[in-house]
Amino acid sequence: MIRNTFAIAAVFLHHAHARCDSATDCSSCTNDPSCFWWEEFAYCEKGCGMNGCGASKCASDIDNCWDCLGDGYSQPAAGQYAWSPSSGSNGECVGSCMEAPADASCYPGKNPDNGFNGYDSSICYEIVEPSTCADCLRDPNSYWWEDIGYCEKGCGMNGCGAYVCASDIDNCWDCLGGEGTPASGQYAWSPSSGENGECVASCMGAPADASCYPAKNFANGFQGYDPSICYDIAPPPESECQSIGSNCKKCLKRDCAWSVRECHDDCMSAPADASCYQGQNAKRDRDTICSDEEVAFA
Repeated sequence: MIRNTFAIAAVFLHHAHARCDSATDCSSCTNDPSCFWWEEFAYCEKGCGMNGCGASKCASDIDNCWDCLGDGYSQPAAGQYAWSPSSGSNGECVGSCMEAPADASCYPGKNPDNGFNGYDSSICYEIVEPSTCADCLRDPNSYWWEDIGYCEKGCGMNGCGAYVCASDIDNCWDCLGGEGTPASGQYAWSPSSGENGECVASCMGAPADASCYPAKNFANGFQGYDPSICYDIAPPPESECQSIGSNCKKCLKRDCAWSVRECHDDCMSAPADASCYQGQNAKRDRDTICSDEEVAFA
């Protein structure tokens, strides 16, 4: 029985290696997550070898310079490809510079085959004009102006753009924050989007015929909205204490207030006529309080 098990395993491994070895292009190679593509040799390898790992993603499936020139074996491209700024409408990731327009700039990634003398993704800040917020904010020194789709290095005459994207903001208050805040007045709050409202890049991304509240910014003459409107149009964000929920000991350790199996900011915000225990005041009796509450509501 043991001998048969080893025989089956050996056959399985042989076929797995055969699948990788028989692939003649990147697409058929990387369809199997255990195979990696070496562009220079047009070779598909099972797992990683002496030179590390090949690419786990094809050049044609990479749409930005940063991922295309991502070096290191944790990156999908693994330094196998090149970025051609003159290809496509905004540059393209190509298998090699042989595929780029003649006499045009081309930037091959760093890999063992070129002695790591190529380029890594840091060059992208110099050769690419980011067209999306996500690409812009890869550079910690850049700011995004949503209304004109522009990535600016540092702050300009009109102040600073956003240094967080709308998709990364989960509440109305941060979404409508003005200059000096991460959003810098660049976005809009759509109460009808998502489950409880969403921060959207602009009201064009909100449902038609539904309310939408653009933030105040230079482009709209500061005629938009500030976070004060959020109290009327959005559920308030949870405080640190409220986010603890029903963890009694954690609530009291954080010097929050515990009442009726919920954590509150203080006893003033807890239900009236209910027992309430303030964190520091209840420090010595914490275990007893939490145990009694569990028994009472069991």
